[in-house]
Amino acid sequence: RSRYLSDDGHTGETCGSAFWIKFNQRLHRLFPDEEKYTAEIEKSIYNVILANQTEEGLIRFHAIMEGNKEQPAKCQNTCCEGQGTRILGSLPEYIYSTAPDGLYVNLYEPSSIVVNINGRDVTLKQETRFPFSPEVSLTVSAASPVKMKLHVRIPSWNDGKVTVSVNGKKAATGTPGTYVKLARTWNEGDRIAFTLAPKLNVAKYEGINTIPNSDRYAAEYGPLLLAFVDTDGAFGGCIADVGKLVADASRPLHFTQEDNPSRYFMPYWMISREPYVVYPIDGTEDAGFVLEDHISAPGFSVEFFGNEKWEGTPVYRGTVPSVNYPVESKLPPKVPKEHFSSRFTGEFISPKTGLVIFVLSMDKGYGFSVNGKIVSRWRTHSNKGPVFCAVEVVKGEKYSLKFEHVHGAGDCRILLKAASLEIKN
Repeated sequence: RSRYLSDDGHTGETCGSAFWIKFNQRLHRLFPDEEKYTAEIEKSIYNVILANQTEEGLIRFHAIMEGNKEQPAKCQNTCCEGQGTRILGSLPEYIYSTAPDGLYVNLYEPSSIVVNINGRDVTLKQETRFPFSPEVSLTVSAASPVKMKLHVRIPSWNDGKVTVSVNGKKAATGTPGTYVKLARTWNEGDRIAFTLAPKLNVAKYEGINTIPNSDRYAAEYGPLLLAFVDTDGAFGGCIADVGKLVADASRPLHFTQEDNPSRYFMPYWMISREPYVVYPIDGTEDAGFVLEDHISAPGFSVEFFGNEKWEGTPVYRGTVPSVNYPVESKLPPKVPKEHFSSRFTGEFISPKTGLVIFVLSMDKGYGFSVNGKIVSRWRTHSNKGPVFCAVEVVKGEKYSLKFEHVHGAGDCRILLKAASLEIKN
């Protein structure tokens, strides 16, 4: 139950989830009819193990919940790489488990298994496209009739009871969070079929990265943790109305906001390089609020230094209308691509009374203050943002903003945006 969202703190590591999978596998062997242990295995596989493998086949170390996923260097020889590879290689172990008189079906994956029941080989073949499709079928192959108990998992995340049929006829009704037991004599070609019903659920965040006067929720679809992506670029995607999600018919496992299709939720394990937030603020953003419209002329004053300590004469001084620098393409002349620092200052005049959420995106470290008071403490930050800072403001009042940033190696974005939030009661 890691309570950190970014790798500033003690966010979950791949090796920890590898242990958790193996630990729950042991508990399942001791208590095979308790569905909660296989549910933990399933969530860990989808939301950490698959999520922490890169497109290039490398293993990420941390399950970061906001900003950007890690893009690990090759050959670092960490325990996460070893344990991640171990779990990927052992994935078939968790689909089924055996018992002296039968077989447990734990996960939903196209697969097959051969078990020996009373000296006879029995093959069970599973056909499914889960989680993209909810249908599951199991086919028995045996040279002669055989008595066997087949335990089929009905997941705790399912929306309601599940009808399980054998050869087209209802055989049992399964309650979420249990195993349906089908004890009978099985013949060649017997077919078990059922349809799952994953449901949308929300989970409130109560960890160290809470935001004052607001609630943060993660959306889940069945066993899948969803991530919130905002493609319009206006803010960075930290605010979402989680009560207004609808399935996107053109993209399986994607959900959009009814009033803004550019903002959508997708499975966290599918995220590659796009920025995301797993725990967005639950609320409605004032679409007409733009930070730059409320900064006193001529805009933000900026200084860039050719080192990471703001030392010496700046290599660049100027004024900019907004703080939005893709480092790889938009830096001013004479600013090095790596190992530099910057400072942005401006005066914000609040157009309303309420809560303003400032979002910062950076690389190696940052500091953000309002009226000389540190809003978000200085810290090393390798996640490349975003970081959220909540400030109570009064209409017409002036607020001095200062954003200091350090960039190390590689590329990143220097970003300061804000949103006015309408808090739900």
